[in-house]
Amino acid sequence: MRNTYRDIAKSYIRGNKNKNIILFSTIILVTLFLTSLLIFYCSLDEMTKNQRAESGQYYYGAIADVSDEYKGKIENHALVKEYLEMESRDEEGSFSIYLLTESKSDAKEQLNTICEDVGISNDKLRVNDKVLNRSLTQVIKDGLPYIVMILMVLVSSFFIIYNIYFLTFKNRLQHYGLLKTIGFTKNQLMKCMFWEIAILSVVSIPIGIFFGVVLSKALIPFVPYDSDISIVFRLWMIPVIAIIVFITIIISANTPLKKVIRLSSIQSKNFSFFNGDVKEKDFSDIRLESALSRANILRNKRTTCITILSLVLSSVVFIMGSTVVKSMDIENQVRKYLISSDIKIWLEDERSSMGYGYITEDMVDGIKKIQGISKLRSYKVDIVKEVKNNNTVGMFGLNDDAISELNSNILDGYVDKEKMLNENGVIYFCRSNEVDNPRYKVGEKVEFENELNDGSKINTTMIVQAIVLDDMSNKYVSYSTEFYVLDRNKLVKDSEDYVVIQLDCDYFQIDKTKNILTEITKNNPNIKVNTVDDFVELKSKEKGGIIIISYSIFILLGIIASVNYINLLATSILDRKREFSILRAVGLDRSKIKKIISKEYIFISGLTAILSCIIGNVLGYLIVDIFSKSATYVIYSFPYWTNILFVVFIFIIPGCVTNILGNKVLSGNIVESIKYKE
Repeated sequence: MRNTYRDIAKSYIRGNKNKNIILFSTIILVTLFLTSLLIFYCSLDEMTKNQRAESGQYYYGAIADVSDEYKGKIENHALVKEYLEMESRDEEGSFSIYLLTESKSDAKEQLNTICEDVGISNDKLRVNDKVLNRSLTQVIKDGLPYIVMILMVLVSSFFIIYNIYFLTFKNRLQHYGLLKTIGFTKNQLMKCMFWEIAILSVVSIPIGIFFGVVLSKALIPFVPYDSDISIVFRLWMIPVIAIIVFITIIISANTPLKKVIRLSSIQSKNFSFFNGDVKEKDFSDIRLESALSRANILRNKRTTCITILSLVLSSVVFIMGSTVVKSMDIENQVRKYLISSDIKIWLEDERSSMGYGYITEDMVDGIKKIQGISKLRSYKVDIVKEVKNNNTVGMFGLNDDAISELNSNILDGYVDKEKMLNENGVIYFCRSNEVDNPRYKVGEKVEFENELNDGSKINTTMIVQAIVLDDMSNKYVSYSTEFYVLDRNKLVKDSEDYVVIQLDCDYFQIDKTKNILTEITKNNPNIKVNTVDDFVELKSKEKGGIIIISYSIFILLGIIASVNYINLLATSILDRKREFSILRAVGLDRSKIKKIISKEYIFISGLTAILSCIIGNVLGYLIVDIFSKSATYVIYSFPYWTNILFVVFIFIIPGCVTNILGNKVLSGNIVESIKYKE
């Protein structure tokens, strides 16, 4: 059985190909953009998850020194959601099993339950407080820059679709008026319009998803991350994207639909898109071209405002995102998080040492003999138990130079090497999420239990002498709780497990020293020797990936906004062909009519440029300021070239369009143009 509403909708689609192509293309671009964004987010999240999993930082806790007898029982326990086996360094043939439990909020209780059910002592349980203590507020705060950018992108896309539908339906009001005249009710007319929306959506959304997947597969593999990034596409993405886009289209079309429904058949038939009167006073104090340009803008305030709003939102995202990307200072990031000296000797996997062992005492002694080294900072580690809370913690032994370097990062207290050695002073390393309320206080006594090489255990009471924030050793992997003592302290004196060696070299000795160190450490593939330049090169590649993805998103959004802007200009110019012909008939020459058209686009482009530059740069500064709280390497940098390119683009593209269309509408015969009817 034929569906009349569907047939009418199809006839409108076929009869208005040019305008529907713009609408069709816009929906495809918006869908493509959302698909690419979601795939990239999921792919990056999967890569990050794998990195954290491999370093143990993804899991809620771990059970150390597990034998084959208990390994299967732990992994098959009902409360275990996910696990990772790592060969233990403490006992040959044993494993450390990292666990993700069913509930994060009850993770500690569930981890203890697993140990009890399996029959393993809770002494072997290590709880990852860094993950468990991370609040939702902290997660939102850290991700706020990304959340703001995504919301602005979605809002911008909404206004773009809204404006195109607004223009499409308003240009067709006279047709709808005829349908009302022959007896169509409001509900029937609404069904026609929704059928048109449904047909366009059913065709364009799958195409957008398809090309979004194709674009992601083509682009993501070239992103130069340090780790491999695989393209993650889930089937649930298809309905999620389709629903988001379809709801956006329905909401966007809602206002023009209601406007059509409210008009009577006579009003609809007589309606002109460019309706409104030009008052005589508009010509009294300004030139004729300016008056006509101003009159056209004023009588189409709603359409102009929506266009400017969509352009501003898209432009703000571009400027704001560019500010964040440009402010990522690579060398500062490297110095803060990866290396604080000329050369760093470190373990690729500090947690298990990959079965190859740690940096040995003999290696350190050999390094000290190399000529050209002006300063050496060493960091050894031992695992001890904090008795009161029954937590396993990392106790790091630092030599004198390494301890002295902590002075620049003290939050509370002070570093006194003599007191640290003679009065059992210890320094607590405070995480960024507990700066306002550190777990330990200056002056607090903390009892530690340590097992010596001969198997005996000693208990030592230490006094927290200072609290520091930044870890100057730039360790790749860290324990959930860490304390620093002098390497001569009895808690770490017997340990030969060095995790990091930082070296400062004499001028022009860095490359030579690196070659010698590489030779010394060549038998242990887990030990890495890197300079500042090595890390800068690595992070430059990662930033290059961020730039590629970010600007791909900005370009897609810019294309969508540009299509919207061009659609407005084209509709405005072509639908006023009769108006321009009448002006020519009364003696206004072509050059002045082109000035009328030019002044309209200059006004829209100029206002867009001013608002976008002000709002985009202010928000960019605020986002960088927020971002720098958690990523201290970020240093605000004003995006000069971004602003310049944006301003040039916002004037050149529409300028070319108005010039081409202006020549087209002014080239025809005046009489024929006056008879012109869409």
